[in-house]
Amino acid sequence: MSAHKISILSISIIVTALTGISQDAMAIRFSFNGVPVNLGEKKPASSQDAFKANLQDSLGSDLFVLPRTKGMAAKLNHRPYASIIKEKSRKYGVRVELVHAVIQAESSYNPRAVSHAGAVGLMQLMPATAKRFGVSDSKNPRQNIDGGVRYLKFLLNYFDNNLKLAVAGYNAGENAVIKHGRKIPPYKETRRYVTKVMKYLRRNQVSNQT
Repeated sequence: MSAHKISILSISIIVTALTGISQDAMAIRFSFNGVPVNLGEKKPASSQDAFKANLQDSLGSDLFVLPRTKGMAAKLNHRPYASIIKEKSRKYGVRVELVHAVIQAESSYNPRAVSHAGAVGLMQLMPATAKRFGVSDSKNPRQNIDGGVRYLKFLLNYFDNNLKLAVAGYNAGENAVIKHGRKIPPYKETRRYVTKVMKYLRRNQVSNQT
């Protein structure tokens, strides 16, 4: 706090959900000693500097950071690499919501992600898998998504469109699924992975319908 004393500082964050207002928009109001200070709407990332300047002018040296709040999931066509994902999903006949779910679980949309096991890129292709599906540069988003979606399509066909088995195969390999009687292998990592991907898939389906 600065030299002047503030006896009461109340903060209310009102998240607006009106038609035509961005998912990230929110009205932020402060009150000092019962006197409201309206800072208006928080703008998307492109207007963050103006918003911060407005906030600094209003609070002066008493500026402090508001905690981040988790908003609604972004629509699929607003996410990173959405156009490539849509293109490859259509090309190979795999649901776009599923491809996004796998990328979320595998790399959180980080094209340079590398796992301890050596899986690389957005869809975390192992070197053997990348070679198998014609990917020469797994850190290249277009190549990586192409190879990953092709692999998903292969697994869906291989397991008669059984979604959970295909997802388990993507994590553990199709041979592991076959070895365990065409069931999800009893590996903790794989079981957690299947649960995570299915959760993301359900969210993506809802997001794509709203």
